[in-house]
Amino acid sequence: MMIELREAWYEAVHKRKSRRSFTSELTEKEVQQMQEFCSTVNSAAEGIRIVLVDNSDISVFTGALGPIGKIQGTRSFAAFIGNTDSAHMYEKAGYAGEAFILEAADAGIDTCWVAGLFSMEKVKDLVKLEQGEVICAVTPLGHAKASYGLGERLLCRMLGSRKRKDLESMCRGLSMERRPDWLQCSLEAARLAPSAMNRQPWMFHATDDAVMISVAGEGEIKHLEGKRLDCGIAMLHLELGARHKKAEGNWKFLELPEVAIFEKL
Repeated sequence: MMIELREAWYEAVHKRKSRRSFTSELTEKEVQQMQEFCSTVNSAAEGIRIVLVDNSDISVFTGALGPIGKIQGTRSFAAFIGNTDSAHMYEKAGYAGEAFILEAADAGIDTCWVAGLFSMEKVKDLVKLEQGEVICAVTPLGHAKASYGLGERLLCRMLGSRKRKDLESMCRGLSMERRPDWLQCSLEAARLAPSAMNRQPWMFHATDDAVMISVAGEGEIKHLEGKRLDCGIAMLHLELGARHKKAEGNWKFLELPEVAIFEKL
């Protein structure tokens, strides 16, 4: 993906939590740090760019059911933008967007993937799309309350957002007893990837020196954009787990419903 990964992101995978209720905006130093990270990603990731909008006068977020799910307490957000001329745009946006999310977590900044509950038109007005670009998702940025608010608690309960499927139910190929350390670590990290509605829409096929990720569940291929975004997020987690165990590798994109394969060098 041409994004230089950091070991600190692997640690952030295990400590980060999605937050929707904030008490303060970003500091000037934090804005500069994340703007610099956007520039790094935008120069390295083909067909993808990230735009940070700080302290906007326009609120771009909406709620699911009244206060439930609504972003509150911050006017800063980042937009994850893809170019439709770039193959595998949604997977790349998920991968690059999660790199931004984990970089923010390492800096002590709270975030939350938002793919639906925002005003597309308002975001477009603020980020100024170029020809062929679409907004794949956004994230608020700020500092969350120490404890979860009522709306956050209700949403977590509705979605079961802290629960994860059993790893073996989403993995084919090598059994756990036969997997090398790098492979088991990569799969466990991928299992922790966030996804819309916590649906975890991926399946893994593991061999001694590779892991393939594919879209799970029913649905027409042409309507799988959200699931492809989620799989891109899981791709980054998987690679971070592998690198944590000193296993380098490369991604090769595939045709849907298969998404990509990570091949160990």
